[in-house]
Amino acid sequence: MRLHTLRLEAFGPFPDRVDVDFDELDQGILLVNGPTGSGKSSLLDAVAFALFGDVPGSRRSLRNALRSHHAAPETAPWVELEFSVGPERWRVRRAPAWDAPKRRGSGTTTRPASVRLEQWREGQWHLVSSRIDEAADMVTDTLGMGLEQFAQVVLLPQGEFAQFLRAKPEDRRALLERLFDVARFDAVERWFAETKNERLRASEASLEHIRGHMTVVTDTLTRLDDDELPPAVWSDENVADLPEVLRTLLAALRGRRDDAGTRAAEAAAAANQAERAVERAGALLALREAHERARTDLDSWPAETVTQMKNDADAADHVAGVLRLAQRSGRADKQLEQARARRIETAGALAEITGLEAPGERHDADAVLPAEALKARSQALQALQLHLPRALRALDDVAAARRHASAAEQKAVATRETVGTAKEEGERADEAVVVAEETLSSLPDVRGALNAVHAARRILQEVPAHSRAVTTATEARDAAVATFTEREHDAVALRLARLAGISAEIATDLTPGNPCPVCGSCEHPNPATASPQAPGPQAIEAAERAARDADEKRRRAEATLAGAEQAWASHLAHLQARLDDVVAAVPDGETSPAGSDDPAEALVAADLVDDDSALRQTERDLNDRAQRREEAAATLEKARSAQTRAHRGIATAEKDAAAAVARRDGAKEALAAALQHLAEAESSTLQFVSDYTDSNNSPVLRGTTLPEGATDGTSVVATATGDDDAAQNLADEEHEEAVRTRVQQLARSVDDARRQLTAIDRARDAFARADATFRTAATQSESAHAELSDELVAKGYDDVEAASAVALDEDELTSLRATWQHAIEVRAAAGATLADDTVVSAAHSPAPDPARLRRRADIYARRANESSTEASRWARAYEILDSMRDRIADAVREHLPVAQAAREMSDLASTFSGIGENTHRMRLTSYVLAAHLETVTAMANERLHHMTDGRYQLKYTDERAKGTARSGLGLVVVDAWTGRSRDTATLSGGEAFMASLALALGLGDAVRADSGGMELHTLFVDEGFGSLDQDTLEQVMEVLDGLREGGRLVGVVSHVTELRARIPSQIEVRKTSEGSTVHPIVSGFAVSGAV
Repeated sequence: MRLHTLRLEAFGPFPDRVDVDFDELDQGILLVNGPTGSGKSSLLDAVAFALFGDVPGSRRSLRNALRSHHAAPETAPWVELEFSVGPERWRVRRAPAWDAPKRRGSGTTTRPASVRLEQWREGQWHLVSSRIDEAADMVTDTLGMGLEQFAQVVLLPQGEFAQFLRAKPEDRRALLERLFDVARFDAVERWFAETKNERLRASEASLEHIRGHMTVVTDTLTRLDDDELPPAVWSDENVADLPEVLRTLLAALRGRRDDAGTRAAEAAAAANQAERAVERAGALLALREAHERARTDLDSWPAETVTQMKNDADAADHVAGVLRLAQRSGRADKQLEQARARRIETAGALAEITGLEAPGERHDADAVLPAEALKARSQALQALQLHLPRALRALDDVAAARRHASAAEQKAVATRETVGTAKEEGERADEAVVVAEETLSSLPDVRGALNAVHAARRILQEVPAHSRAVTTATEARDAAVATFTEREHDAVALRLARLAGISAEIATDLTPGNPCPVCGSCEHPNPATASPQAPGPQAIEAAERAARDADEKRRRAEATLAGAEQAWASHLAHLQARLDDVVAAVPDGETSPAGSDDPAEALVAADLVDDDSALRQTERDLNDRAQRREEAAATLEKARSAQTRAHRGIATAEKDAAAAVARRDGAKEALAAALQHLAEAESSTLQFVSDYTDSNNSPVLRGTTLPEGATDGTSVVATATGDDDAAQNLADEEHEEAVRTRVQQLARSVDDARRQLTAIDRARDAFARADATFRTAATQSESAHAELSDELVAKGYDDVEAASAVALDEDELTSLRATWQHAIEVRAAAGATLADDTVVSAAHSPAPDPARLRRRADIYARRANESSTEASRWARAYEILDSMRDRIADAVREHLPVAQAAREMSDLASTFSGIGENTHRMRLTSYVLAAHLETVTAMANERLHHMTDGRYQLKYTDERAKGTARSGLGLVVVDAWTGRSRDTATLSGGEAFMASLALALGLGDAVRADSGGMELHTLFVDEGFGSLDQDTLEQVMEVLDGLREGGRLVGVVSHVTELRARIPSQIEVRKTSEGSTVHPIVSGFAVSGAV
């Protein structure tokens, strides 16, 4: 990888534009110099920010303050970097999120972060990505490393490797994990830890299962409350002995259960005997009581009384038939009288309505009025009644035909006028369509622009939610940074406190006769003592763990903030795309949507976040245009509809005119036919009137003849079909009305005659029914009297009164029969009881004392119940423990292998996590990182050997750390002058710088080799040269000169004055009260265009 150009503006301490051409300054070694605080490291931050969108190391907390405070408020911050990887050349431009002043009003609006990644192909730059997350992934894939690795391999940070040199093994682990991928080994550690926890939980669960069973056993023994039983004592350690403990306990319980069962059986037998004695006494008393009740029943129903009841019931049964026939004869006589009265009534009604003489009892209905005569007249009148409406309909048809003919003639005249009017309206509609089409074509279609405005407004409504998300994430990140700073400060304070009392820790390991590791003396006259306030390793480890946790939370908060900012930027980009659609959709030749000269300037997404008036004005303008076009379209549609209706009206009018002429001719023909039909109807009416008159030859019935003149058929027919002038007379409406009146009068007369015939027919039917009922009742009465006389003779009674003297009604007879039957049953039961030898014997036996026997039986029953309860208690306890024995045995068999597996996995997990039987207290990942650290020290020693004239070499050590601290990533320095190893903290400032520089270069080589061996043509070393003397500086410069091999550019960031004379290519950073500036220098001469 090689850097080519760096451009930036309003970034860090640089308010103005900065251009750095690394190709022009490439003479192997490049010095970036300037006073402290001028912004030398900020140039390296700009490189990291351009590539990864973030700044490395401890300066990461400043990511939200990247914009220069010296820049003008409206100047946007940005960084652009050109670099190459192999044959590919890339350009990336990034802008951090910043608060820009609003274009309208006061205040600021947040502009989101953005990125533009381009690749040089075919002689020009091609956009590859403008998405922050996608561009970051592509840069990482192209470089083969992330920000952490890049910061250690390309931008060797100031002071951090000196800290790495002196750090504890666990602190070195944090850096090495970020540079070398040990995720799969960390996953192995986590798997063993998680599996250990799972198996421990399984072991505890199975043990808890056993505890639950043993709780049942313990509760059961507690309820028994027997001190002679062996105790069920056990613990988690001797769980394997539980089956034997339960076997012994069950043997003791079995004996107690059997003894209690025997006692319960004996008590139950005694209680049964006492209860049977009580039952025998009760049975004896019941027999004595039955004997007494039997004698009382016999005395209550004497035999004479029972015999008399039987005789009375038989006599009542004997006369029951006579009484039933007497009642029937009476009912027949009553019905005969009712039928005679009804016949007399209906005969009078028939005589009144017909005018005939009332018939006697020997005459029936046919003798008075023959049915055939009445039927003939009714049929003739019905035929006439049905025909008259046809004559009226014929008159209606003639009137309707005349009206239709007149209306058809008028319609034919009117339709001819309508045709002319419709043609005039059609011409006017054609002219209106032409005018509306011209108006619509003059108005542009802005629906596309309006849809884009609506889409933009919907997106704009979601902006506050994204803004709040960024604000919330920013606050959370700031809080996490503050917490991390506080926790890190606490950890550093504890480390310093421990270092202040390190002599006391060393003194704890001093023994008489052994040399002191500090001074080498074998005598220790006054060893230091530890202060009570001195922190221990556990407290320091807890503080460091809290700092790491806080750092992890800070990282997560920063990731959340980056995601929120990305979503914010994406949302604004989406909004801007919709606004661009608005501008693109405005028709050519039209003004901009917001009324300004430059549509793109009028609608900028960021400006609309706090003030969307321009978008609202654009929407109003487009709505006005759309409304005018819609109105013109509606007018055109109405004109076309009117045109269609007009032309359709012309066709309809012409069609109606032709139809009207046809209807007029048809109406005339219909009128002629109606007149002919009327003549035929009058002729038929005359015939029906004649038929009815002929049917009147039977005896005259009052009210059934037609009125005078109704049968004069000649007068009716003559008015309709008389002489040759009949057709002319029918044309006269007054003549037709006279004919209608005559026919209606005839119809009313027919209706009256019809009603009269109906009344006569009903009266005749009523008389016929009454006569039939009378004759039937007379027959039934005669028969009932004959049967009654026969029954009286058969029973031996002279009349009905004699039979009634011994009769009983039905209820009395039923009651007498029931009483007699009850008396028979009571006497039979009493006799059977008195004849029973057992009852007789009981009656002559002494009376028992049931109360005394009951008290005795209750005492025995209570004793049996107590014995049974005790036996059940022991039996239940035995059943419970017996069932628990198998369950506990099964649970123990399942628990033992689970517990063994948990112990084995716990030992393995402890070993992999650096505790337990792990001699060096080295984690698995530390073991892997130790291999990488060995490689790093080997590569670092190649340069350290040259810089120190072979005196010093770094050496990896896995010596076990003191206390509970983990080991495995230790470093010591080997001094060839003394031949001894010592702690890296004993190096002087210059020696520590050389060791740190060699370590940083070795770490960079190792990381590069681990990431695929990509060649790095640019390297920056940040600070530390001020601690070197002249000779050491010379040796360090020789090492840096060696790094230039293969065309590599080595950048040295330092304010040391001696380096200015040794390195001709420089980037001088100057600071002023108005911000810093950058001045590139090649061979002592300033490069043109320096800023």
